[in-house]
Amino acid sequence: MKQSRILILICISISFLLIHTEESFTAPISFDEYKLTYLKIPAVDISFSLVDTVEFENKKVLRFVGKAKTSGFFHFIFKLKNTYETLIELETKRPLKFTKNCDQSNITQALTTVYDRENNKATYDFSFGKNYTQEVPPETIDFLTMIFRLLEAEVAAGDSLNFTLDMEGMLWKATAFAKTLEVVETKKGKFEAIPFRFDFKQFIKGEIREHKTDVVSNRVASTNAGLVVWVSKEKPKRIVKVIYDLSPFDVNINLK
Repeated sequence: MKQSRILILICISISFLLIHTEESFTAPISFDEYKLTYLKIPAVDISFSLVDTVEFENKKVLRFVGKAKTSGFFHFIFKLKNTYETLIELETKRPLKFTKNCDQSNITQALTTVYDRENNKATYDFSFGKNYTQEVPPETIDFLTMIFRLLEAEVAAGDSLNFTLDMEGMLWKATAFAKTLEVVETKKGKFEAIPFRFDFKQFIKGEIREHKTDVVSNRVASTNAGLVVWVSKEKPKRIVKVIYDLSPFDVNINLK
């Protein structure tokens, strides 16, 4: 009898989870796990996930999380365990709050950014005890939201997507140029994918920023480096490959 009750409870719990998942967000997007290689050495495990829909400031938001952790031999050279999270408003697809927690060999760092969409302002609260508020354009987004929008977009070769990207208070005009369709081979098979080549132009420097920060915050947006992201053509859309020209060595990110 006791076992039957436990089974019933398990079934009810599973049913609730299925209903919750169905009612949350069902975009034709796939979030996967990736392996980053540096100097041709497998170095970092990366994952993206839409955790759930929650409420923030009386608005329904998507909770989108990115994680990165060193693995294998590279973990003995450099330790890294970073988490990035953004809350994306369902209606406007703009972030309301972005947080990062970085635990690396060279730094331990946290940041919370809250966007006041009514007044077009962003407040940055840094773990080293300083914070400030600055005006931002209405369309300002963080890099996780940029990834989300890239996956949602319907584009063809020759099209371009424009973003106003916030990297810890430094604001950039980011343009993703859609190139000719390519076939990309991965461990999960072959995908027809559109390569997006990014161009970044900084227009606000930001008031406070630590000299030492994580690679994502410090290097993703740069006028001196190239970022190319391949997004699969067929749904569910997924990122299948990333190349980042991190001079003097390239960084490659591929599906696991």
